[in-house]
Amino acid sequence: MTERTPTSYDELPYASHPVQHAHPDNLWCKAFLHGLQSPDVSTSRVLELGCGTGGNLISLAQILPGGTFVGLDSAGRQIALGQAVIDTLGLKNIDLRTLSLAEVDANLGEFDYILCHGVYSWVPQADQDRILAIIRQHLAPRGVAFVSYNTLPGWHLRGLIRDILSYHVRGRGEPAAKVQRARAYLDFLVSATPEQESVYARLLRQEADLLRRTPDTYVFHEHLETVNQPLYFHEFAERIAGHSLQFLCEARSHAQATNFTPELCAQLDSLARDRLEYEQQIDILCNGTFRRSLLCHSEVAVASQPSAMALRELRLATRARPVSDSPDLKSDAPEEFRGPDKESITTTHPLIKASLVCLAEQRPRSVPFNELLEKAYAKLGQSPNAVQSLQDTDLLAAALLRCHECDLIEVFGTEAAFALAPSERPVASPLARLQASQGEPVTSLRHRIVDLSQFDIFVLSQLDGSRNEADLRDAVMDQVRQGRLVLEHRGQPVHEKGLIESVVEHAVPMTLEKLRNLAVLIT
Repeated sequence: MTERTPTSYDELPYASHPVQHAHPDNLWCKAFLHGLQSPDVSTSRVLELGCGTGGNLISLAQILPGGTFVGLDSAGRQIALGQAVIDTLGLKNIDLRTLSLAEVDANLGEFDYILCHGVYSWVPQADQDRILAIIRQHLAPRGVAFVSYNTLPGWHLRGLIRDILSYHVRGRGEPAAKVQRARAYLDFLVSATPEQESVYARLLRQEADLLRRTPDTYVFHEHLETVNQPLYFHEFAERIAGHSLQFLCEARSHAQATNFTPELCAQLDSLARDRLEYEQQIDILCNGTFRRSLLCHSEVAVASQPSAMALRELRLATRARPVSDSPDLKSDAPEEFRGPDKESITTTHPLIKASLVCLAEQRPRSVPFNELLEKAYAKLGQSPNAVQSLQDTDLLAAALLRCHECDLIEVFGTEAAFALAPSERPVASPLARLQASQGEPVTSLRHRIVDLSQFDIFVLSQLDGSRNEADLRDAVMDQVRQGRLVLEHRGQPVHEKGLIESVVEHAVPMTLEKLRNLAVLIT
């Protein structure tokens, strides 16, 4: 057995959570929109390099029971933590292995999708080259790989803070202690910097605000690790070409670039000689700090731009809602639709407005494009002729592709198996129940972390199929009597018995509906 030197990830395991845009279905959809028919996701073989405790892969293994999932990480402690979760859930389609990049050989086999999140920039260049070599050797001919990495020029500024914090904590104790010293020192710099309105002071405040919202594991492994090597996109593109791989697209569209005016896009076109240079210009213009790039074999033909026609073959969903309680769908009046992260779009076109309202009403279900078009017509009370229908199809597909690029519309090749309505005795996914019982962030069957209150989390932990609403109310009341759960009404703690009972009676069904809406319940 190979003797392993403990790593910093053994000392301070990195918080491992689902990476929404690394879901194989997202990779399949992005490839499909760019003209590449990648392997069937439902039965795919998926490899994750640097899987940590398996937070990303375990969620996928639960969502895709017909798939096969293999995770590799050199930190044995992280693998052991992940294996404990796998054993508790009884998952049989996932295999986590303590294995370094250097130990990967041809026996590992072929994979339809290869994921490498939060690794590439944080290992020496020799290991970066090894990652790309593994992808080239083990990726199926029409497979897709996901690689995330820190980018320049944005990391020039963030790197300045990293250098300062690394200098301050050098040689001073264990990882956890270093993090606390780094946090305290950054707070000191924010308050003590003489020129509070200088660019430097604003940069310090910005980084301090970010780090206050992140766990210690992120602070250590992002800012205090020995290695963190950001690079320009054009350098990454040159490296992957050297391994006979090519850039397919980003797993998530550039948020700022989606708002470029046609005039600005034309200017960038004039500055860029090809698509890769255009991507680099986006990073320069937007001070890019991070990318989630999708790669495929260089021998495969791919389109440079996503196809609205291909979108018509996919399923669509949205978390956006109309700002108005009663949107005017039939006139040319503008209506705004806003997502949970404040992304928004305003449109005057009745068909687009009706389609977005239909998707909001169907949440969390995704809807095939043709079904969505029919529902939108029904909402508008229209029965168009064949010519008008064809024109509307083209218009709606182009508009929804634009919404997808702005993160207002999600696209899916297949639908996840979650409940569309709470049953008499609701059941939450096994992973979500386990996470709720352990006080961990909860993962939905859409492969994302969901925002839940303490009340929601307790109710979720009880959803094993043995309790109806009355039983859940009793369980909540028992927690309240024991002082383990404090109820609130209009932002204030509730202590009066009658009001407590009233709050519980209304809150339990509301929480069940919320969990359904977040795709946490199973059938």
